[in-house]
Amino acid sequence: MTPDSSHASKEEGLPRLSKDLLHKIWPHDRILLGLRVCRSLRLDLLSAPLVLLKVKYRGSAAGSGSPRTEGPGSTQPELPLPSKEDVRGLLEKLSAGPAHLILNAQPPGDPTDRQRMLGNLISQVLGELGSEGWGRVQGLEILLNFEESRGYLSQIISKSDQMTRLNLDRNPIRPQAAGELMKLLSDRKNLNFLSLNDAAVGHEGAGRMAAVLPHCSTLKHLHLRGNKLGSHGARRLAAALPYCSSITDLDLGRNAIGTEGAFKLAPAIRLCFNLQRLDLADNNMGVEGAWHLAEILPFCKNLSHLILRHNNVGPEGSKHLARALPQSPNLAYFDLASNQIGLEGVKALGETLSKCQSLTHLELHCNEIGDEGTQRLADAIYKCKGLEHLGLGSNWVRNGGSKRLAEALKNCHNLKNLHLTDNKIGPEGARKLGENLSACRALRFAAFGLNEIGAEGARQLMLALQHCSDLEHVDLRCNRIGPEGA
Repeated sequence: MTPDSSHASKEEGLPRLSKDLLHKIWPHDRILLGLRVCRSLRLDLLSAPLVLLKVKYRGSAAGSGSPRTEGPGSTQPELPLPSKEDVRGLLEKLSAGPAHLILNAQPPGDPTDRQRMLGNLISQVLGELGSEGWGRVQGLEILLNFEESRGYLSQIISKSDQMTRLNLDRNPIRPQAAGELMKLLSDRKNLNFLSLNDAAVGHEGAGRMAAVLPHCSTLKHLHLRGNKLGSHGARRLAAALPYCSSITDLDLGRNAIGTEGAFKLAPAIRLCFNLQRLDLADNNMGVEGAWHLAEILPFCKNLSHLILRHNNVGPEGSKHLARALPQSPNLAYFDLASNQIGLEGVKALGETLSKCQSLTHLELHCNEIGDEGTQRLADAIYKCKGLEHLGLGSNWVRNGGSKRLAEALKNCHNLKNLHLTDNKIGPEGARKLGENLSACRALRFAAFGLNEIGAEGARQLMLALQHCSDLEHVDLRCNRIGPEGA
């Protein structure tokens, strides 16, 4: 039998098998619309609160309608477009809610003619559906060409009185469209989650949004990551934030805010009295930005998550933050990774982290802490009895630092995740870690990859970790373990 005929015979048996299996666990009256059925179906679909239906487009990259070849002897013809009636039936059933609708009408790269046709078809149906069809939709996540689809998206939003969640990540939204979108959302009295990550909003779009934000009185989660806001956009948002008292979660990561943007934002954040999560990662705020933020942290009494990775705060910026951290009584999650804080910075943190009694998550990877810095930090970690996550990867930790750290970790009975990847820990450090980690019975994930543990160190480590009954994953790659250690 040739490979082609074998492949064909296997394919011939699939439809009947899939159909039988499908009808056994999924009643016919719950099948909405589908051109292909996956080869394996899980029983938990029956109780899943949300099922994402993903459509794979078949056809050439140029959209000529020619079949796409996926290997020798395997040619798959392009699937026909569904009829308008089929699309309407599917969307009516999905919108009968309460439901979270996920609609992906934009493939990677430039859309083909076929994909434009499908997008236009969906657009027509959405425009024809009345308010009764969308009135119960609670959540909407759409990936599409926003400029071409603004009309029917506006109709969905305006008709969805019960909408609580809107996710338009990765949709290119121009400044004028951002203002129009916010005006529509200001009338959604139940909206509490808005995500526009990587949406090309820019500083001008931020200004248009800021003019309407104070009217979104129920908004709690605002995500604007990766929008090139810059310091000008940060300044415009800062003018609106003091009037957004409902916001509890603010993500402005990866926006090139810089020191000037941090200077403008800090006083506004101080007035967000309900703020619980603040993400300012990847903004190059520098030492001065860290100082501005440290000045307002004592006033953020509800803050529990602070994410500041990749901000170039250095040792001095770390000192400013260390001084303020104990004055945030609810701080549980602190991420200062990749900030080059060095020995002096970690010394300052070590003196104050022990006073952060609510701390459960500490991430400090890529900070040039070294062996001495790890020893200083270990004294503070010993007193952080509620710690669940510790990240110290890529910090030049050697045997001395790992031994001291091991002594501290035996007091962290709630520790679940430990990351010590890419350091210089040898067999003796691994043995000491193993002896003390056996007290961390809740440990689930332990990463020791890219060290110098060796065969004997790995053996000692794994013998001790056998006492951690919840352990799911151990990373020991690139440790010169060899056949003996394996």
